[in-house]
Amino acid sequence: MFLKKHDVSEIDPANVWQGDKLKRKQIADYLTPIIASIDQPFVISLNAEYGMGKTDFVKRWQCDLNNHGFKTAYFNAWETDFSENALAAFMSSLKSQLVEQAKGVSKTKIKNRISELVSKSGGFIRHKAGPMLARVIARKLIGDEEIKALKEFELNEEDIENLTSAMAEEALAAQEAAEVSMSAFRNEVEKLVEELTKNENDKQKRKLIIFVDELDRCRPNYALEVLESIKHLFSVPGVIFILAVDETQLRETVKTIYGSDMNGPGYFSRFFDWRFQLPLPDYYAFATYLLSLYGLEGSAGFEKPAEENDFSNPLQLTAWFAEAAEFFMLSPRQQIRCFTEINLVIRSAPTGQIPHCPVLGLLVVLKAVYPKQCQDFCLGTGNVAESRELIMSKISQMRTPSIFNSSLEYKYIVGVWEIGRNRLNSVEEEIDNLETQAGLKIQQLRSKERARILNLVHVRDHLRTSFSTPGSGSLLAEVYSRLERASVILRQ
Repeated sequence: MFLKKHDVSEIDPANVWQGDKLKRKQIADYLTPIIASIDQPFVISLNAEYGMGKTDFVKRWQCDLNNHGFKTAYFNAWETDFSENALAAFMSSLKSQLVEQAKGVSKTKIKNRISELVSKSGGFIRHKAGPMLARVIARKLIGDEEIKALKEFELNEEDIENLTSAMAEEALAAQEAAEVSMSAFRNEVEKLVEELTKNENDKQKRKLIIFVDELDRCRPNYALEVLESIKHLFSVPGVIFILAVDETQLRETVKTIYGSDMNGPGYFSRFFDWRFQLPLPDYYAFATYLLSLYGLEGSAGFEKPAEENDFSNPLQLTAWFAEAAEFFMLSPRQQIRCFTEINLVIRSAPTGQIPHCPVLGLLVVLKAVYPKQCQDFCLGTGNVAESRELIMSKISQMRTPSIFNSSLEYKYIVGVWEIGRNRLNSVEEEIDNLETQAGLKIQQLRSKERARILNLVHVRDHLRTSFSTPGSGSLLAEVYSRLERASVILRQ
């Protein structure tokens, strides 16, 4: 079990889409023919908000492309963010992967090609590093206001002429060196792709597809260096870049270099030839994905298979959570936050005492949307009547989770949750009486009435074992208290 989301698990090359809980295979199937048809330099932005499973998708898609005979590479920019040279880090990652894929061609030749690439990049690196470092250092040392003041600093005419002349000569020499270096580098990239794919009969597969991930998490200057390298050095036929990014976050990153008035969409149009928005998954698929991502499947209390209507079944957790999250239209970030609390609650549960899953799934959403009213409703504080009216009115509008057959059962279960431990015995007697009455004329009851009684019996049985702490509070109060403890931990 994991306190935070864990890394993407190992993907089985023989069954790439096994465990594809977000159902992304259909997206890969849509994009692959498009990629195959591209023969010019191309950069795609695969845009999605944080937590949407971009890394899981691109790693599965990369493996799928490999299985179909494409040459690919994957570069996690965040993992090499500590490096002073983004291009060197990128080339190092590229080298190990492409040599591994060099089937039917000389691995030594591939290594030599990549070594030649590194040697051709010197002029470009020197040309780009100077201005960028100057901007960063100036902002750090003297600040924006002082930079504006420097712009107003006056020199006499002769000083200006001498200074601009010297700067022009130096800039021209640096520019010429950079252009020569870039041209030589691109030529070597073309030769590398040709060498790597020379035995490929399908012309559509004579290309190199490079995935770049986590760029939006990097240091601003590092992220820009990666983008500049892609634009200037790898813009050759047969090379396609797919950047899995949160463009909103990347835009904020770049603003720390160019200032808050930077035109983000206009700036990124220099780098991206096509923006593809990764669709939002349906809420149930995302809840199931988060359950797996936090390692809750098969965790303590969830190890043994449970009946579908068992309230300790994680299917109940995802069903109730998904219905509530969809009703209140929670964003992916909000859902991730909720599941972090769920994870903490389950981790802290006594052995064999997993919290009541439907209550947990519903309450964590209500607590995120109506924090004060949810507290009053569950703990009996503040304006209880008003809070209860609000919460129950929202619950009555929600769609019934697929695990129940009618909204009557759904709303009635929520009402039962309010029953305190000190009232449980008297409620059990009442249920016993209902069972006796129903047993005498069970066939005469309408289906909804019959379902109500049978469902109440089922809830009663689970309530007997749901309470794990002393006191007379309700099931709602108990689970809410656990969630609140999880929130305190996350705020620290």
